[in-house]
Amino acid sequence: MEIICLFTNTFDLHRRSEQLVPRDNEPLQEGTYYTSMMGTVTISDELVVTSMEAIDTGRRCRFFPDAVRQRDRGCAITGTVAELGHHGVWWSFEAAHIYPLAYQGHWDEKNYDRWVKILPANGSDTKLNSIQNGILLRRDIHSHFDAYDVSINLDDHYGITCFSPALLGLNIAGRHLDQTFLDKKNRPTDQILRWHFRQAVLVNMRRDET
Repeated sequence: MEIICLFTNTFDLHRRSEQLVPRDNEPLQEGTYYTSMMGTVTISDELVVTSMEAIDTGRRCRFFPDAVRQRDRGCAITGTVAELGHHGVWWSFEAAHIYPLAYQGHWDEKNYDRWVKILPANGSDTKLNSIQNGILLRRDIHSHFDAYDVSINLDDHYGITCFSPALLGLNIAGRHLDQTFLDKKNRPTDQILRWHFRQAVLVNMRRDET
């Protein structure tokens, strides 16, 4: 709720039956809720960064996909292994930028460089090309990831959250990132993953309003 609403004070969340909802990391179930608090609440007007329609103004780096492929060896979201990766064959897999290159200016304005500790292998002038801003995905999943149809919820133990019915047949909702992936020191940073999930919530809430 704190993604789409801005609260000036702490609040309690109740079900329609007036039952108090405990504060924990469990996702809310579908239903009707109301809040009670001493303060005000407003709807977030946070900028939504949509990578699907953006003009790419960032500088691409040929070392980026190689680094992401060698680390992940398959689609992090579906768990599909790149069986021919050791032969250099990655036909149906793509290295995705979690934070889009097209929004280099917004990245710089917010000083998001602080989220990345590992510099790009070639000394690229932008940390957007760091392996910590990358994730290997199946080509079809990459398109949905860029459109915020699917994202990763850290508060659900790095669970996969789907926002589009187009993904129902893939049976990926409720999966979790593999622990081997999470244990890697050069994996995507939590700050960048949280940013993507926050954007996905905002995009889909506003999409439902139109």
